[in-house]
Amino acid sequence: HPSVAIYSIGNECNTANPEAEAFFRQLAATVREADPTRLISYAALYGIVGPIADIVDVLGINSYWGWYDKIWSGKGLAPEEGSRVKKEPIDLAPMRKMLDQVLAQKQNLALLLTEFGADSVPGSISASRDLWSENYHADLLREILSLAKDYPQIVGTFPFCFTDYRDPSKVHNGYWNELNLKGLVDYRRKQKLAYAAVSAAYRAPET
Repeated sequence: HPSVAIYSIGNECNTANPEAEAFFRQLAATVREADPTRLISYAALYGIVGPIADIVDVLGINSYWGWYDKIWSGKGLAPEEGSRVKKEPIDLAPMRKMLDQVLAQKQNLALLLTEFGADSVPGSISASRDLWSENYHADLLREILSLAKDYPQIVGTFPFCFTDYRDPSKVHNGYWNELNLKGLVDYRRKQKLAYAAVSAAYRAPET
């Protein structure tokens, strides 16, 4: 399959486990023996890399700064009444700190931003960029894609994800309704504002 460019040997695993390094080294060796023509990668949650950076060719990083740090702190977990004048802020300083810490360990590491984004309720438009709005979702993606340009080690970006999809873990909270709403398009493939934001970012000429 020519579309298969990279093999992944793991996603968000417990790399702190004392058996992890030996396991992943053997796994990488097995993959390389089976197919030495393709690169090997691993997706680390929030930059928790452990020994994996020395094993793979390309390191993926999954992180949702600008989203779950707000949601799990209790903000935006239920519909808010009224509207605000000021825009909901987007603070990516924690994401920069995470990337700097990873690169401090191995500066020439090739990185992929393999998961990032936010949930947006289709059709929710907010001039104040409320959480769960298409506006917040689109602006967060714009800012993360802009941030990525500051790091020459980042060789690819993969906003999560293309389309909203059924996910029973997304419990009813006034926004989630057993659907993951991080898609650039909704469940019926109608484009959200995030689609245009990512499309424009990928079409922008390199500077």
